[in-house]
Amino acid sequence: EPGRPYSLVKGSYSSLKRCLYGKDTNYWLFEYGKKFFNAYKNEKKFLRLGFQDGHEGTGEIVKYMDENLYKFLVFLEQSGEMNSTAVFMHSDHGLNMPGLFSGFEMEEFWIEKNLPFLYIVLPNDENKIPNVTRENLKSREQQLATAFDINNTFKTLSGLGGKDIYNELGSSLF
Repeated sequence: EPGRPYSLVKGSYSSLKRCLYGKDTNYWLFEYGKKFFNAYKNEKKFLRLGFQDGHEGTGEIVKYMDENLYKFLVFLEQSGEMNSTAVFMHSDHGLNMPGLFSGFEMEEFWIEKNLPFLYIVLPNDENKIPNVTRENLKSREQQLATAFDINNTFKTLSGLGGKDIYNELGSSLF
């Protein structure tokens, strides 16, 4: 809405369900992802889908993604892509709805507000990703990570070599 990009009833921060042509907006992103994987079956790929569904802060909208996300992961499994695909699910920050607790300057609120979500599903074959071992991943399981770390992890997965490509503010999670 012009002049009010953060309205609670309209736009990307709205707590109302977002639809396009009778389907959740996230449906169209997942469909694009499927078409992308089908179009490049025999090539190395990097696909990043960005969603606004959980950005409104109440947690209401993101629940509409569950079924479409499940269907997308089933598609990856049935198409054989999960044998060679790393799936990252992450947020840009934590819960962003200030609410009552923000007025008390509680440390827990600020940690939750700034701490992004990160969930990784790796291929079953450990050899698909160079220099990655279960022990290495387990030792870093509860490590705090920044967007710089995630960026460097993507660069590791891409197979790009040389230390010049990595951001000095972060390290690869691998």
